[in-house]
This record gives sequence, C-alpha cells and structure tokens, in this order.
Amino acid sequence: MEKIIKITSAEAFRKYTDIDTFSKIRDYDTVSEMWKHCTEEYKNLSAVQDDKKNVSFEELENMASRIRYAINKNIAKNNVRIALLAENSIAFAIAFLAIVTSNNSALGSNTPLSFMP
Repeated sequence: MEKIIKITSAEAFRKYTDIDTFSKIRDYDTVSEMWKHCTEEYKNLSAVQDDKKNVSFEELENMASRIRYAINKNIAKNNVRIALLAENSIAFAIAFLAIVTSNNSALGSNTPLSFMP
C-alpha cells in the first residue's frame, strides 16, 4: 500500500535545516502564489539551467505564461490532470510550471525519450 504524507505547515521541515534557513520559509496558500513571489523577488536570478542555457525566473515565467494562456483558453477548467511526458529539461520545467500555476495538476514523467521512433 502506498503511503501518503500530507504536510500542512513548514514545521515538518524544521528538523532538516538550521534556524536561520528555517526562519526564511514562507507560507503560501497556492503554488501560484509562491511562484508569483519567486518571479518578483528573484526575477533576474537563475531559475534553471542546462548545458546550453541559463534561464532567469523572469524568462521562465514569460515562457510558462504562454503555455498557461493556452491551457486556460483551451481547457477552461481548474483541477484537471494534465499528463506531461518529457525528458528532464528546461522545456519540462516550463510546461510543469505552466500546468500547476493554471490551477491544474501535472502528471509528469521526465523519462528519457530514446524509445520514441
């Protein structure tokens, strides 16, 4: 049987970090609220990178917002499960963020796509 752990407050993380770091943890009601804070607070800092590209929080949000717009326009519902099959990449991060910040659930698998024809 699968064990599900539900974390309802930052207290669960206290034992994994020092006092200074723990004091910086903020509580957000939604992933969208947290993401908005990150894009405002850290907009010029690196959010993701790979061997070829370094993407700031602002750039990541700009790219994710285009996909989010398409999701909201075409699905027009919240709490939809959207499958995401992609390799571990910047594109995966962009699509994942777009899905979860459009009030939907991402069912992601960052699987190597070498089996694809």
